[in-house]
Amino acid sequence: MTRFSAYPKYKDSGVEWLGEVPEGWDTSKIKYSTYVKGRIGWQGLKSDEFVDTGPYLVTGTDFVRGKINWETCYHVSENRYKEDPYIHLRNSDLLITKDGSIGKIAIVEKLSDKATLNSGIFLIRCIDKTYVTKYMFYLLNSDIFISFIDFKKAGTTISHLYQNVFVDFSYPQPPLPEQTTIATFLDCETARIDALIEKKERLIALLEEKRAALISHAVTKGLDPDAKMKDSGEQGIGMMPMGWKLLKFKKCVDIKSGQIDPESNKYRSYILIAPNHIESSTGRILFTETAEEQSAESGKYLFEKDEVLYSKIRPHLKKACFPKFEGLCSADVYPLKPKTTIDGDFLLFWLC
Repeated sequence: MTRFSAYPKYKDSGVEWLGEVPEGWDTSKIKYSTYVKGRIGWQGLKSDEFVDTGPYLVTGTDFVRGKINWETCYHVSENRYKEDPYIHLRNSDLLITKDGSIGKIAIVEKLSDKATLNSGIFLIRCIDKTYVTKYMFYLLNSDIFISFIDFKKAGTTISHLYQNVFVDFSYPQPPLPEQTTIATFLDCETARIDALIEKKERLIALLEEKRAALISHAVTKGLDPDAKMKDSGEQGIGMMPMGWKLLKFKKCVDIKSGQIDPESNKYRSYILIAPNHIESSTGRILFTETAEEQSAESGKYLFEKDEVLYSKIRPHLKKACFPKFEGLCSADVYPLKPKTTIDGDFLLFWLC
């Protein structure tokens, strides 16, 4: 851990979650210095509106270590892009998630085309030149902002960052040259740490390949290395153990049809799972939210304890899970009910 030299003198900031700040620093609030906008609820986009080309549509799942992965972004039509000019993105804009995983931050860089936001994100842009964007980026990634959120959450089960709450965030404001110095220092230090993380990630990627190969072999060849094999007749499977059957998917599962209203009193408290709640290729549920917490309006599927969920959006991401509880899933997810020919956990491994 880097050790920092103390400033000659400190003063009380007058803000509970800030404590003392160096003398010569000011404090300010987001509402005095910053343009903050989000997509209006009724303008939220549905998956059937996503297209292969056109303006980018940024969601919180596109945030990767403080940057936007443009390759994973969806696209929208020009008309949908023009619908809300207040959330058109520019390079150096800051973005923060306000639903689900509250407080994920990304800075807009290398924007080569038009881009807009989906629901669940605030656009943040300095309007009075009192702070350096990168300094604010690091502030919002700091314990100070976490303390602010915890302070506002006290005694509640808040799972949404409301605009009127966010703009009340008080933050330390050093002189601009010092902000630049701090941001530059953090750029260098975090780049060094990120390089170490990348090495670890390359190792993890190799292990994930090994994991996928292990699962593929187990579900297509079995666990007995001495088992007699036969030709499956399918190029993607090849040889399989004698005594195994090759079945069409429709013979193994039933796909749920018919949707319910998530706004009804019966279902508002149910966990609602969408593709962004599911980790790719692992079957892990990243986090959970109720239908009410997500302000769900459109029809959803009701899934049962024995049903496996599979995202039909970008199948190559292999987003599937086996919650083993009753809940709701978005229309972008298939609830699959295993028939007697297949076990639910085995089905999950097949899908991942």
